[in-house]
Amino acid sequence: MTKFERCQRFVLEWEGGLTDDAADSGGLTKYGVSWAYLKDMEKSRPSVLRDILGTSTVTRQTIKSLTQAQAGALFKFSFWDPFQLDDQPLSVCLCAYDMNVNHGSGNAMRIIQRACNLMASVFPKLSVDGKFGPKTRAAMRLLNCPTGIGAVANKRQSFYDSIVANRPSQKVFIKGWTRRCNAMKRQALEWLDADE
Repeated sequence: MTKFERCQRFVLEWEGGLTDDAADSGGLTKYGVSWAYLKDMEKSRPSVLRDILGTSTVTRQTIKSLTQAQAGALFKFSFWDPFQLDDQPLSVCLCAYDMNVNHGSGNAMRIIQRACNLMASVFPKLSVDGKFGPKTRAAMRLLNCPTGIGAVANKRQSFYDSIVANRPSQKVFIKGWTRRCNAMKRQALEWLDADE
C-alpha cells in the first residue's frame, strides 16, 4: 500500500459517506468532496474533473454518484501531489494531507509552519503565510518526531478552537474535530519513521 493509500484510508474514516448538514459551509459532501470544492474545480480545473469524473459539469447528482476512487483521485491531485508528500516521512504525510483535506491547503500550511517554528532547529523561523515553498518543505521533515507531531496536533486544535471562537455556530462540530485531531496524532505517532 502506498503512502497516499494509507493516508487516504485514514481520511475516509473521518470523511465518510453522503452528508448535507446546513451548518457545514461546504454544502452537500461525499467522502469529503464538498459542493463548494467541486464548484471551484468546475471553474478552475474543468479538464481535471472531466478526466476523473467523466464530466466537467457539477450537479448534486455528481456528488451523490461519486465513488471513493474518484474522491481519492481528486484529493491526490489537489492536496497530495502539489505538496510533494511522497518525499516526506509517512507521519508528516498524514498530518499534512488530513489537514489539507479538512482545512484547505492555506490553513493547513499555516498550521504546519507554526508547528515547525516551535522546533528549536528551525532557524530562521518560517513565515506563516500558508504557502508551500522550499523552506516549508525542508522544515516539514523536522516534524517526524514525537515533539513535532505533538506541535502539529496542538496547533491544529488551536485552529479548531479559533473557528468556534469566531463562529459560535460551529461549536456543534468541535467534539468531532477534536476526536479527529487526536486520532491523527495517535496514528502519526504510530507511523513515526515508517518507510513506504
